[in-house]
Amino acid sequence: MKKIRKDALLTCQNLIEAASVTFAEKGYRDATVAEICRKAHTNVASVNYHFGDKETLYRKSWRYSFRECLKKYPPDGGVSEDAKPEERLKGRIVSLVSKMLDKDLKAFSILQKELARPTGLLKLLVDKEVQPLQEKMTELVRELIGKEVSEERVQACKTSILGQCFHVLMMKQITVNIHDFANNICFDNVDAISTHIFKFSLAGIKAIREEGLSR
Repeated sequence: MKKIRKDALLTCQNLIEAASVTFAEKGYRDATVAEICRKAHTNVASVNYHFGDKETLYRKSWRYSFRECLKKYPPDGGVSEDAKPEERLKGRIVSLVSKMLDKDLKAFSILQKELARPTGLLKLLVDKEVQPLQEKMTELVRELIGKEVSEERVQACKTSILGQCFHVLMMKQITVNIHDFANNICFDNVDAISTHIFKFSLAGIKAIREEGLSR
């Protein structure tokens, strides 16, 4: 019985890993259960047995990919909660940029395919997994910008920071070795990109904070 259970767990894990690769490559609609099973070295019936249907496998494979991503690149970038807020912001930016530039991470590729051809199947799951990270960034921006600034401006600042990080992913995908000639920043250099985004964001936060204090 133990061997049967061990084999079942291995098959389930193989299916999730194979599904994350296939959905990242093709998206939900173009990925087939048959192809996933071939990659997992199992039969089509095993998907129904372990997951019930393709939709459930899609959700579970994205959650698995996303959590593996967080294991590899912790959201705080390895910076202690006791560190200065500026250091914590740099850590979160480094973590985000590292994720954007890692070709082996499937979670973002799956999300991109989902955004291009929405199914709605991941919405609740993504909200649940991503919302706590968004809230942490909001709290950090609030800490840096001060109480005098409105919630609307705080959210705008957070969006600007995240937007810069996600722009790196877009640039990385449409070309190779693009340089920002003014700053000589290569779009595959985590440290250079992170430092630029950090300094640019911190300067913007400082300007808005001073604007709020002057009113």
